Amino acid sequence: MYEPTQESHSLIRDSSYGEDPAGNVAEEPLETHLYDRTIENRSHSFEIEDDHDSSLDPYVDSPIYQGSFLGSTSPASDPNIFPPPLPSMPSFHGGFFSRILARISQGMDGPAKLQEPHVTPVFRKFQYFPNELETRWPGPIKKAAVATFLGLWTLLFYMIAQHSVLEIPRVDGSSVDILTCGTTYDIWLGKNERCGLNATRCNAMEPGIKDMVFKCPAGCSEDSHTWSYTPVGDYESIYRPYVIGGGNNLYRPDSYVCASLIHHGYMSNSVGRCGRITFQGPQDTFEGSKGKSGIESLTFSSWFPQSFSVDDSFAQNYSSSGCRDLRFLIIWMNISLSVVFAYFTTNGLIFFWVMMVLGFWTVALGSNPPWTYDSVMTSEEAISELVSASFRRFLPFMLGAYVVWRASGRGLLLGLKEHLSKAIFWVTGFWVAVLENYTFNNLPINRLIISDIKQQKGGFLALIIIVGIILSAAIGQAYIIWRLGKFKKYISIYLLMILGLVVLATIPNQTLRLHHYILGLVLLPGVGFKTTPGLLYQGLLSGLYVSGIARWDFDSIVQTVLQLNRGDALNIGGLPELLAPVIGNLSSVASNVTLEWSDLGQTAIEAGVLGHHGWNGFSLIINDIEYYRGAATSFDLARWIAEVGAQSAARLYVRLAFANTLPNVDFTGDYTKAAVLDLVTGSWTPPAPGPA
Repeated sequence: MYEPTQESHSLIRDSSYGEDPAGNVAEEPLETHLYDRTIENRSHSFEIEDDHDSSLDPYVDSPIYQGSFLGSTSPASDPNIFPPPLPSMPSFHGGFFSRILARISQGMDGPAKLQEPHVTPVFRKFQYFPNELETRWPGPIKKAAVATFLGLWTLLFYMIAQHSVLEIPRVDGSSVDILTCGTTYDIWLGKNERCGLNATRCNAMEPGIKDMVFKCPAGCSEDSHTWSYTPVGDYESIYRPYVIGGGNNLYRPDSYVCASLIHHGYMSNSVGRCGRITFQGPQDTFEGSKGKSGIESLTFSSWFPQSFSVDDSFAQNYSSSGCRDLRFLIIWMNISLSVVFAYFTTNGLIFFWVMMVLGFWTVALGSNPPWTYDSVMTSEEAISELVSASFRRFLPFMLGAYVVWRASGRGLLLGLKEHLSKAIFWVTGFWVAVLENYTFNNLPINRLIISDIKQQKGGFLALIIIVGIILSAAIGQAYIIWRLGKFKKYISIYLLMILGLVVLATIPNQTLRLHHYILGLVLLPGVGFKTTPGLLYQGLLSGLYVSGIARWDFDSIVQTVLQLNRGDALNIGGLPELLAPVIGNLSSVASNVTLEWSDLGQTAIEAGVLGHHGWNGFSLIINDIEYYRGAATSFDLARWIAEVGAQSAARLYVRLAFANTLPNVDFTGDYTKAAVLDLVTGSWTPPAPGPA
């Protein structure tokens, strides 16, 4: 084995190391151990010649290798001078491009003197106070203090969560249903044909129905939007609270109930509560208005077979328990205590795991619970399913959190002494991301999918700004990584990640979907360094991982069109053609009018869907409810008006779709946009092109 002599040490060591008076070789500086592969460290005693014949390899070009230092001596003849070159060591003799690549490769190795990143210690006295305090306390006292603080915090969190989300809501001693901020399945199942012919599948149309009592969550002014185009007459609602009417306390029954209560002013957006609505029967019009918490309801100026109003005297007439949603109390309590904990905790490992567990359960039991709820579940079943779903996600979440710690967290948090910066920047970024359903709610981007971004006004501008911010942060982090001499390692990792995403994006019939947690996991390895921006970035990305898993679970990175569809038209199967109605007497349109459309053969065969989708008839929607399904090409509208009692309607909104009319088959194609029939003048406005 080769062992360098003292003479060879004097040749290869940096001249700044020198010898002590006794002739012993001095120890290398710390930075040499940190990264002894840099060009300058190796060239201090070689002095690479920069000429056209240079290979740019400091070992090959050194005077020792060329024999100019000791006559004809070479490593091959005298191993005491220097070890022989490795057979795999590349030589860059041979061209301009090789030189360029070599310089790029050497440049990526980092600067000659590597620089360890650090957090800027502003307010030094406050930054390091927890470290000083720790030295004054014996170990057992510190452990007991931390355990007591965490125990009391956990107990307080559980007590508030118990009253907020885990307690069964009761009114006059009987349990009541828990509603979500969106579709109220207990009343209305959804748009178009979801409620069936004459809306008989929906509870709001049950004969004799009088009222409904329920519990609403908090925060519904933000969570009551529709995420697909939802027809309301000839208007298509999207990205706004779905509340129809209410100007005179009369709402269309497909309105989101909890948002309607906020619009009416019955309850605050910040604290949920129990409420009651009473059904008022058919109405000729529903006036929109600007209500409380910024909710502006829609106007529907036609007849509808059912309506409801909000009972303002519910609290005076009924006793209730378990009705308050205290999510914002949970949120503010956990934010406040986490800042205190972050500041006084000097152990980075404990800090990281407490924050990850805290963030998960804040989402699951507070800010954005993953309710799994339908019209047949009782409140007891809904709460049990919430707890089960949360624990079902918790174990894989913790495994993923361990990956986050190994890949990013420990590099930044272990040994960190700037605790004021940690409490401000890391914790702020963390909660901004954990509470993304509130903090990012006003961004015109709901999902990172091109189709969604196109639909939302300002979506592309917001995307450009977000990408610009991410690139700015990435450039800053790349510079830090380069100064550490680790650029090659990290650029290799991210190039592999990008290649993997490109491959996934090319899978047929799949759409690449960057969920919250995926975005966090991809970017976290690049922010695991002790810098002030790194604290903010790591907190933010860790929070995205937490909120994504706690609320939506480990959803797939590639999804089908059907999985991504939230009720929008699928643009398959073609559209039928509505013809102008036949009106017998313009002086009395409502009593003598027939709707007509082209027959199945002319339209479905041209669309190329006959047999493929099994179209054998049509589905007709009037005023957003399905009233006919069959093979006929006409509909006696005058007879229908008399049967349902819609004689006072000023206009009707008509839409048509291909359908399958076989028994027990509930399948329709896309519906046309709404045609408008004015029952006063007989004027007909055909539907606009495209599906609704």
